Amino acid sequence: MNKLSNSTKTNYSEVVKLSWIFYIIFIFVLYSFFGWILEEVYSYFIDGKFKNEGFLSSPFKPMYGIAMCLTTVCYHVLQVRGVFMWILFFIIPTVVEYISGYLLKNIFHKEYWNYRSIKCNYKGLICLRFSIYWFILISISTILIEPIIYFIYSKQNKLFNIIGIIFVIYIGFDSIKSMKNGIEINIIDE
Repeated sequence: MNKLSNSTKTNYSEVVKLSWIFYIIFIFVLYSFFGWILEEVYSYFIDGKFKNEGFLSSPFKPMYGIAMCLTTVCYHVLQVRGVFMWILFFIIPTVVEYISGYLLKNIFHKEYWNYRSIKCNYKGLICLRFSIYWFILISISTILIEPIIYFIYSKQNKLFNIIGIIFVIYIGFDSIKSMKNGIEINIIDE
């Protein structure tokens, strides 16, 4: 165990020097997929069934990938530490959730979550309770899980670069298709 702990102490400046963009693409895809799994499992435990819905038709939730990319860059690449980083662990996922919800609601007239019935919410798009959940989740992921992900990535980075590029292109096409479908539905409804 100690050997693994020492080996997961990574030098993220290597990512910046060599192929940081590929690594960011890889973790965007990975955490977007993890976000989809998390939402499906959460839905199953809350509602007793998988919800199997979302803006994309593929099993990815990009807002999770975006939030993890931003916190990874802040923490591991820019070396932000202390109270400021803990504040960012709270702010980044909350802002990403708000912007995602706002865009989905105002551009595509879709509402995939609504926190209006929960205390301390803002426009039903974000709420204190879920911001605390995101804070805990993203803190653990960034500090504990991300170094392990990087360690695994660094052993096969060429393979993971290819996988990341393929899936980000796939997510891109799925996003374009979903946006096109969302705009067409809005035109028909109007």
